[in-house]
Amino acid sequence: MKKFRIPFLVFTVLAAFSLQTCKHCNDPTNPDCANYDPCYGKKTINSFFKVRPGDRGFPPPEEWCDLVNCDTFNTVFVRFDIPEGNPENSTYEWQIGEEPEPRYGEGFEIEFGPHIAKYGWETWLPITLTIRTPPNGCLANPADTLMTVTRELFFTEKSLNLYKEGEDTVVFKGFFADKPDKEATIQYIRITEGSIRGVPAPTSVIVGLPLIDTLVYPRICYGDVCDNYLHTKSVIYQDVNDCYESTKFPLSEAEFQFLGSEDEVKLTWVQNEPGIHKRHVFIGARQ
Repeated sequence: MKKFRIPFLVFTVLAAFSLQTCKHCNDPTNPDCANYDPCYGKKTINSFFKVRPGDRGFPPPEEWCDLVNCDTFNTVFVRFDIPEGNPENSTYEWQIGEEPEPRYGEGFEIEFGPHIAKYGWETWLPITLTIRTPPNGCLANPADTLMTVTRELFFTEKSLNLYKEGEDTVVFKGFFADKPDKEATIQYIRITEGSIRGVPAPTSVIVGLPLIDTLVYPRICYGDVCDNYLHTKSVIYQDVNDCYESTKFPLSEAEFQFLGSEDEVKLTWVQNEPGIHKRHVFIGARQ
């Protein structure tokens, strides 16, 4: 029997090729996978159009501003966008309240000042979206080629507030998501004069967080805020103005979400420190 000497490099290449060809995948959107489905996610039409407070000429929110959907507005500026995930050749017709002509397109902003001037605040406005999609082999229901959905927006002068009128302290009792069986208390304190721990007023204090018992927001830390009627989300730039180096302020994000009223809340803080990146979620009721 003849023996052949094959360089080690050849074995290495063959082994790598074998691993590539034997690699299995489980992704219905990937044509290279055995379970590829060209109709995955395309069998129905999504009719849930998106609305949010308008930009008023400023740049649109960044990706971190992923607020919960809310059809209540205490602003006259509203941004409309089409539902996600539909075929590229779907078309969209919008009927905005009593406007004499429908609007067309994937997104736009409207200033409802004239509507408020005519009807006042605390009023509803119907929005009807008609989606037309050419027939294709993926739709499970042929009737989905024409879909119409109506939602009503509510305009109000009121707002949901952390502190009610005359309050400088608010207490919530509930639990943290990672310990649902253990009762927890979160207290917010508004400092309007003097100072606390070297931080001059006005500032705020949070008591009861698992990462630190008493957290004072330092004035030298900068951030950005985005919000709608129910949900406020903030990012804190810990690396700007020596925020973390000077104060060791542990948060990079904070969220305050009302669960339908001022009395039920979901609070979220993202702790971001060397070796630690943890999300703390609290759900509770006003006391």
